Order: sequence, then C-alpha cells, then structure tokens
Amino acid sequence: SHVASANGENLGICLLGNFELQKPSAEQLVSLQQLVSGLREYYSIDTDDVYGHCDLGPSACPGKNLYPYVQDLRTGDDSAYALARNSRRRV
Repeated sequence: SHVASANGENLGICLLGNFELQKPSAEQLVSLQQLVSGLREYYSIDTDDVYGHCDLGPSACPGKNLYPYVQDLRTGDDSAYALARNSRRRV
C-alpha cells in the first residue's frame, strides 16, 4: 500500500532520497522518465494520470525538489528529462 484508499488501480514508483532536502540525480530523472514512459505504453496510461503521493493524500512526498518533474510527466513536457540525459552523458 503506497497511498491509503487509492491503491486499487495504480502503480507506485519510489525514488530513494529526501527530495525536500536534496535534488534528484540526473540518473534518477532519466530512469523515472523511461520507467513512466514504458508503463504508460504498456498499461495505456493517459498523460494526465500521473500523480505525486501528495496529490492523492496528505504528504510532502515526492518533495519540493522532485514534484516539478512529476508535474512535467503529467503535462508531457520532457524537456527537463532531456537535459538530465544530456548532463548524464557529460559525467
């Protein structure tokens, strides 16, 4: 159970870290985008059906430093993920 009363037909994805205090790594962002993209295709998930824990119940999760990326996944804006992929290649 990852969100009380909202587990019937959804998937939970976990990234390790405290994203209230730290920023997700480029590797985490790239992995998140690829995973969500694959799950969307496999399960026919609409773009606007991507939520953070805080959208479904009282929680700070996924944290102020990760939530903007979750919102980008919901709107279909993957420009931040493209930047993460490019920065990962330079490391």
